[in-house]
Amino acid sequence: MKDNSLYNSVLKKDVNRITPENSMKMKFLSMGKDNYYWDEADFLVEYAIENGLQVHGHTLIWDNSVPDWMKNYETDADGWKQIMKDYIYTVVGRWRGKINSWDVVNEAIDDNGNIKQGFWYSKVGSDYIDLAFQYAHEADPDALLFYNDYGHEYSTTRLKAINKMLSEMKGRGVPVHGTGLQMHTSLKRAKYDLRNAVIESAKTGLLVHVSE
Repeated sequence: MKDNSLYNSVLKKDVNRITPENSMKMKFLSMGKDNYYWDEADFLVEYAIENGLQVHGHTLIWDNSVPDWMKNYETDADGWKQIMKDYIYTVVGRWRGKINSWDVVNEAIDDNGNIKQGFWYSKVGSDYIDLAFQYAHEADPDALLFYNDYGHEYSTTRLKAINKMLSEMKGRGVPVHGTGLQMHTSLKRAKYDLRNAVIESAKTGLLVHVSE
């Protein structure tokens, strides 16, 4: 993007929103407790503002993007909640009013339709998802907050489990506004499967975003 004039010309002409692939993931931002690397992400946000583009932030909490320092850090559940809260407040707060939507939690459901018992589940407990959305909403009350996951178009188990979780979150008053369908699909996928994924997701009453 920085040095590719053709890429820039196409982007400015045909795109109205950008999503960073890696630069806003936790392991790229968080270098240590209260130590952050902002350069790449700041560049993208300022580039978007200068060119009239929206930014969709990706992603705040994801088990596959835990920085090394956290893997070796020791504290109790309350301590981990505070770490997660501080991180979300810092990151979302930095671009408050500049990033209009976020993937708050990414890929928290396993292929059997259960909440993955990964890093954040093990450190905080099953309520880590609700807490992440609450913290993000507190950090920027005007931002749209999405849950992002894969498999809606090929796995009935995943589709039902994701939508059930989101409906229950809404029922608890969790500030979730949308669901992201990653749609890592192919030309061989039946159009019914794609249509069904969108229709069933829309039944949650949330915004539906084809995200990846």
